[in-house]
Amino acid sequence: MMRPEARFIAACMLAGVIACTGCTKVTTGTGAAPHAAAAGPIPGVLRYAEVSEPDSLSTLLSTQIVTADLSYLMFSYFFNFDEHDNFVPEIAMQVPTLAN
Repeated sequence: MMRPEARFIAACMLAGVIACTGCTKVTTGTGAAPHAAAAGPIPGVLRYAEVSEPDSLSTLLSTQIVTADLSYLMFSYFFNFDEHDNFVPEIAMQVPTLAN
């Protein structure tokens, strides 16, 4: 069992440690300059944020969902399929046929 003086000293030391850690500044950033988005929106610029960082920008080389999300925003297909599995042009002007 601790003596009363030792208990008092231990309590004072614990209070001092708690007070010192409570007065420290906690930063959540990287210490870099303020983000450019703080200045406001820039016309013609799309800012996109995800929870995780993609390991690749190619959907062929990655299995992450974030890569697929980004590729749908950055890249387009020449053709897509409708509900009847017919070609539908996305960035092509028309679906190629034997006539054209």
